[in-house]
Amino acid sequence: MPELTCSHVSRRNALLGGAGAAALGCVATSTTSALADTTDPSYPRFGDSRYRVLHYQIGDTILTGSSPRLFGSTTMTCVAARSMTNLFVDFQHTPNVVSINGKAVRFSRTSSVATTYGDQGGHRRFTVSGFSLPAGARFTLKVGYNVSAYANRTASLLSAGAYFVVAGEPIAATHWFPCNDRLDVKSTYGVSISTQRANRVMLARPTSQTFYTSGRTAMTNIRFAVAEPSATYQLGLAVGPFSVTSGTWSIGGRDVPYGVAAQPGLTKSTLLDHTPRALSYFAARYGSFPFSHAGGVLVEDIGVGAQETVGGPTYDASCNTAAFVAHENAHMWFGNSVTAASWADVVLIQEGLAQLLEWDYVQMLRATSGTSAAMWAPLLTPPTTWRVPTHMKVEKLTYQYAGGLMRELRREMDGSIEQARAPRFTAFLRTLATGHAHSSITRAQFKAEAQKAAGKDLSGFLRRYGI
Repeated sequence: MPELTCSHVSRRNALLGGAGAAALGCVATSTTSALADTTDPSYPRFGDSRYRVLHYQIGDTILTGSSPRLFGSTTMTCVAARSMTNLFVDFQHTPNVVSINGKAVRFSRTSSVATTYGDQGGHRRFTVSGFSLPAGARFTLKVGYNVSAYANRTASLLSAGAYFVVAGEPIAATHWFPCNDRLDVKSTYGVSISTQRANRVMLARPTSQTFYTSGRTAMTNIRFAVAEPSATYQLGLAVGPFSVTSGTWSIGGRDVPYGVAAQPGLTKSTLLDHTPRALSYFAARYGSFPFSHAGGVLVEDIGVGAQETVGGPTYDASCNTAAFVAHENAHMWFGNSVTAASWADVVLIQEGLAQLLEWDYVQMLRATSGTSAAMWAPLLTPPTTWRVPTHMKVEKLTYQYAGGLMRELRREMDGSIEQARAPRFTAFLRTLATGHAHSSITRAQFKAEAQKAAGKDLSGFLRRYGI
């Protein structure tokens, strides 16, 4: 997500607070706060490190309108990292049934984050118990739900009238499917969405579409497959009466299907013009486009500004610019494919690189008419929040600093901040993108790859900039 002057900065400004408990669910069980349930200290109530989800099979019906509904089930194919008699599932709603390996088990709402993420509504989860699994066991965890898709407009969710759109980190996924909401583990996805026939569904590359009637309502079912391993927050969904343009783009010599959707009254021309151009620009330098579908979704306002969802980013109308398109699509390489393993490093690794690549693209566009002022601006003083172990305190200043830091790393490697004159840095990013495709990396791995590519000792530089 970019630092440009857009409302998305609001979703970066909150801190994670303490946790409370709520006794919700069909069977009361004890709170399990003593469990070591996370691997990410920035968000201690996110995810459960005791099991890994290999694949999600999501089957939802989403009815938009005056009484929006979300109902269906999600089946997770999992592996136990250690022996377990309970586990956590992240979900904003309360399920109506939970089973493990086809056998019904107990569940209860155990905790929620009391201090929320600005306007994102807070994070919720429930505990599953009444089973026993040994370490290494492969199992299926199925969660059924039938809930009101409450009319709401937050920094992750737009559920209002004819539209249901989820996009935004860190908790967007939990608004529409239960998950193990971790940054350091990636999964594949099969998704089936049923909705009114007047709606279009945007997610990734559709694999099939069927039509049917439910009562007096004409319905459509669209299926998607996300074969590239992706973190849960990277999956977005848009359902509603969008205007859609689809086809095939040639990106780096490869034919890639695309879909570009917009709410009525919004123009798709910027997305249609600059998405394939930006993707081709990055593919030529950093390796083949790492996903099987491209495009984007343009909505009036979802409160996140723009979000690099797989299959095509989501944009607010205020972010319908070439710079935003470049930034979000740079994330296809650095953010969606190569992902920071910790939320504390999201700004450094993902946003810093996307910011630099956005500047490169704008610089290329302005080659005959002037330079990108941001690209050439002096490196700012590090913000006081730079070392705070949560990216949610990010301000515009931090985006600028992260991009400027990556620009200075390029200068340190090659003696120039211009991409065309920086072969070592370009090779570094290409190695990062191709050698760590569809995986999560630590800050140590990032530094090691940079050191390997530099051809000189980077230790002094890295210490100077606190990385």
